[in-house]
Parts: sequence; structure tokens; C-alpha cells
Amino acid sequence: MPSSSTELISVIISTYKGGELLQRAIDSLAGQTDRGFETIVVNDCSPCETTNAVCRRFEEQGVARVIWRAKNGGLSAGRNAGIKAAKGEIVAMLDEDDEFPQTAIADIRAAFEKHPEADFVFGNYIWVDVDAGNRHIIDTSVLCDKNGWLVPKRLVENWIMLGHSPCRKKLWRAIDGYRQCYSYDFQDGDFWMRALDRGFRGMHTPAKIYQWNQAGTGMCSGNEPRMRYFMSRNIRYYEGVGEQKQLWGKLVFHYMVNRNDPVVRAEAREVWRYLLPRELSRVAVFMKFSMLIALPLFLDKLLFGRSKEAGHL
Repeated sequence: MPSSSTELISVIISTYKGGELLQRAIDSLAGQTDRGFETIVVNDCSPCETTNAVCRRFEEQGVARVIWRAKNGGLSAGRNAGIKAAKGEIVAMLDEDDEFPQTAIADIRAAFEKHPEADFVFGNYIWVDVDAGNRHIIDTSVLCDKNGWLVPKRLVENWIMLGHSPCRKKLWRAIDGYRQCYSYDFQDGDFWMRALDRGFRGMHTPAKIYQWNQAGTGMCSGNEPRMRYFMSRNIRYYEGVGEQKQLWGKLVFHYMVNRNDPVVRAEAREVWRYLLPRELSRVAVFMKFSMLIALPLFLDKLLFGRSKEAGHL
């Protein structure tokens, strides 16, 4: 079924060693009910011949536009390259081993058309445990207010996957895209924290717009040191939604448990460089406030106390 709008949606797939899993992702796009989209596959200088052969096949069949990167840069670099080349003003990320449900493009388009003021949309998604063969629906409506807008504070309290939320290209431009320092982990969390910190707004759609196929060897599996580093770099976001205590608790716990780890100690120094000026400013405010109360009492005792003592002489 053709789309009801002429606005193009660009789907970006960055791959390194996707191999034949890429075909599954592409097949999920081939079955879309809305055909108003383009597919861009970014080959991030893959050393895998199977992956390269699949990408060449996509080019020959005309099912995707393939960008061949000369140097590996990780997922952030791959996505940035794909979005930069995108013709559409709405971009949607699809990981090389994941899928789009059959009506995903149609549902994404409908959400943006219904809410033109939204900078991004986020929907429910299908979570699949590849190893165990289980699947269930993740309901992201818990992050919304009564009108369907994302409430940033709720995202802090319940960090549901937001990474594959389609957004307007202007949002990506405004925050300078995905940061290279998180190209191999946490690029999604960092991207969306910065977007929300800049005031960009997201609207919920009850439709299932993504299928996340999770395997035990995922990119961020067992990467606690990097998680702590990521959290310490995003303290500003937590402060902005009034949840700095939650971040402090997580950081302090990890530092206490792993205080002999040189990496953890280095992270602690970085956090303190950020936090100490703010803590000292709070102490200064407290001291000034205390002086406003204490100084009059001190002067009263000093001056009038002496007068009373002189009167007794």
C-alpha cells in the first residue's frame, strides 16, 4: 500500500559483521505496508566477507543504497554517515540484527502526521530473547503524561529502550549527531539524554514500531566500567530532571565496591571535577544564609549584652 504522504522516511542500518542477519533486517523492510521510505546500509569497513557480499547483493538488487566507509568508526560513525546521506527529514535507526514489524513505517508516519510538533516519536516494541526463544511486548506508555508526551524524569526512573525512536533530522543536526566517544556502547542513551537536555520533545504511539532481537553477546553486555563512565558524563541531564541523588547513589556504590580499580579512581576524579564547584557553591550559599541569621544575633549580644552588663555595675 503506498503512503498517504510524500514525505520520505529514511531507514539507516549500520553494519560491521552483520553477515546474513542483514538479510533478515532487509526482509522486514521489504514487507512494509507503507513503501514511502528509503533504505541506507552503511558498511563500516567490515572485515567480514559474508557481510561485504550481502552488501554488494543489496546494491545489485537495488534494495538499499550502500555507503562503504574506508575506516571503521563504530556505530556512532556509521549512523552519522547514514543520516548525513539521508534524503528524508525523518530518520529511523534499525540495527543489523533487528527487524521492523510489518506496519512500522506506516505507524511512524501516522504518528508524525498526527503530531507535527513532535521532534521524535517512541512506541512499544517487541523484545525477543534470541537465546531462550522468548518474546514479549514492552509498553513504553509508562514514560508519558496524560497527553502522550515523554516525561524525562520518568525515563530516569525507568530507562526503557528509547534508542531506536525515529526522529526529525533537525534534532540530529542540533545536537551534532551521535558522539564518537560512545561509538561502541551507550550511544543511544547519550544521544537521547542530550536531545532531552536541549528541550526536544517526544510523542508516544501505542503501535509496535520495533523488534529488538537481544542476544547474550550484545554490544553493552557486562560493561559496568563504561556504564559508570557514561553516567558520570551525563550528570547534567540527571540534574536537569531533579534526579541527581539517584545518579550519586549509583556512582558512589560502584566507587565503593571497586575503589581499588584504577579506571574507577580515574572516573571518580572526573566526576569530582564536575561536582565539586557545585557542592562548594552550595556550601557558600549555606554559609551566607547562616551569617544573615547569626550576625544580627551576635551583634545584639555583643552590643546590648555589654550595655546590660554596664548597667549592673
